[in-house]
Amino acid sequence: MEKFLNKSIKELITSHPIIGKILQSYNIDCANCSLASCALKDVLEIHSLKEEEAKELFSKLGSVLMPNEKFVIPKFKGAKTQNLKSFSPPMKILVDEHVLIKSFVALIPLMKKLDKKLVLDSVEFIKFYADKYHHMKEEDILFKFFDENLTILQVMHEDHKKGRGLVKKILESLDIDDFETISQCLKDYHDLLSEHIKKEDEVLFPWLDKNLTMHQIGFFYASCKKIEEETDQKKIIWCHNFIKNLQKELNV
Repeated sequence: MEKFLNKSIKELITSHPIIGKILQSYNIDCANCSLASCALKDVLEIHSLKEEEAKELFSKLGSVLMPNEKFVIPKFKGAKTQNLKSFSPPMKILVDEHVLIKSFVALIPLMKKLDKKLVLDSVEFIKFYADKYHHMKEEDILFKFFDENLTILQVMHEDHKKGRGLVKKILESLDIDDFETISQCLKDYHDLLSEHIKKEDEVLFPWLDKNLTMHQIGFFYASCKKIEEETDQKKIIWCHNFIKNLQKELNV
């Protein structure tokens, strides 16, 4: 069984599709991940399985990977479960920021009639709040505490880049009044961010949070507060009001 632990989950699912379904039964959706190139051992650690769940999962995977061989289930120290209420203070800041971003993302499918002002306001919210204000805390502070060659962090960086690419395409399309392309870009942004935030809230953030030292948590929190103090609060208020007003306009 040990020989499979360092193989990428994508490779294993490709050769044994049933593995994707087995993982999904434990709420591990590697089959639909944009890269799915984490090593099997990393997948199991990142998803914070309890010890008994890990043993059970290893047994099922072993029966697929080594159906005619005896295998030893590797020792795996289960992680304590973590929910939104138990996040450290700085991580809770990021999770709370997700709430406003998710509110915007949820409104995108309801934007049936796009006009220039709505598009520009949407882009401003994405560029200022979702990217500069929120993603900056992730990229410039949180992710720096860890090896950024980790596949899951590379996935997060790639998602951020895709989001920026979509915003650029929206603005280019707006110059030529191509609202059809803008609509598709917004839909793509909705799909991207919906999956991205789900991965962070349910998988990445709990795993990163339990591996932060007390010193890192303190530095992380102080850095987040410094960003808040240096940010134009009128712009933050504008972002909240933009979402509230848009919800009213769309009867949400």
